[in-house]
Amino acid sequence: MNWLRNIFRRRSALTVQEIVAFMLDKSQNLSERDDFAGDLCDSDLPEVEAALVAIASDRSEDELILDTAGHSLWIICDRQKRKLPDALVAGLQPEAQKFFVSRVTSNKSFERTPEG
Repeated sequence: MNWLRNIFRRRSALTVQEIVAFMLDKSQNLSERDDFAGDLCDSDLPEVEAALVAIASDRSEDELILDTAGHSLWIICDRQKRKLPDALVAGLQPEAQKFFVSRVTSNKSFERTPEG
């Protein structure tokens, strides 16, 4: 349990900028990067959205973090009642893009597709 306390302490002491830097660093533990990608869905900072887009667009990223980054982006857009530009969505990897599929083809509300 000490390792869990250490992770909690480390997370609570980090700034958003440090979390973003950690999440973008592919040499870091994938599971922790993925956790941070999920945690950042509560942020409205432009640098957070840019980092999530960078991950969600990166063909070399693992499916796990692609999915989480896409979901976090979708949550941010849904909360802000806006949509990502179609060209940006088109550049996302399929694991991240699936959350936006219904929004690219319609102007309906911010509903998640059954696949996502």
